[in-house]
Amino acid sequence: MFHLENGVRADLRAVGTPVLDRAHRQAVFSSIIADLNQPWNPAGIRQPVEPLDEWMRGSPLISVDFPEGETE
Repeated sequence: MFHLENGVRADLRAVGTPVLDRAHRQAVFSSIIADLNQPWNPAGIRQPVEPLDEWMRGSPLISVDFPEGETE
């Protein structure tokens, strides 16, 4: 199950799969890092964030899929 928060109330059937392909992980983490390091920083995140190699080494990445037609 995948649980939504912040005022949205719905339990959705979901399947999580670890992302192990290095190129895919690198593309996703590079995009996240670029977004977190942008000049407009309303969350006050310390910049620059950790470099890509630290994300690759220490951050799990999960792909979440929502099977169609399955509801409770």
